Amino acid sequence: MGAGGRTAPARHVLRRGPGPVAAVPISFAPKRWRTEAREVQMYGTVARTRVKPENRAKLQEVMERQTKERVIPGMITAYTLYENDSDVAWMFAVFEDRASYDKNADDPAMNDQYVEYRAFMEDDPEWHDGEILGM
Repeated sequence: MGAGGRTAPARHVLRRGPGPVAAVPISFAPKRWRTEAREVQMYGTVARTRVKPENRAKLQEVMERQTKERVIPGMITAYTLYENDSDVAWMFAVFEDRASYDKNADDPAMNDQYVEYRAFMEDDPEWHDGEILGM
């Protein structure tokens, strides 16, 4: 049961790019993402920040342009989730492994991108990096 006694929906819709992306159960994940035990071994980051509603579209435009301009080796996907009725935003970036994540984090081009999209946030993101395992 979710908050307020409601049952959690079977799937959640997250936005990235021009259309919705459905989050699916791990059994439907591409085979390269899972082993026989269905354990997904990737690496990534989750960031919590605040984005005013009037800046959401601008932030999305900048991130879409940056994604087209710079291919990041080892990056699998990225999402932004906006909490209901709130300025809180959660950003997710998923990489094939820690080495590709670290290489991107150490790239001066990534810092340049960060400075550009940070301008649309109310405060610095709170970053949480780590292994991503499937269930």
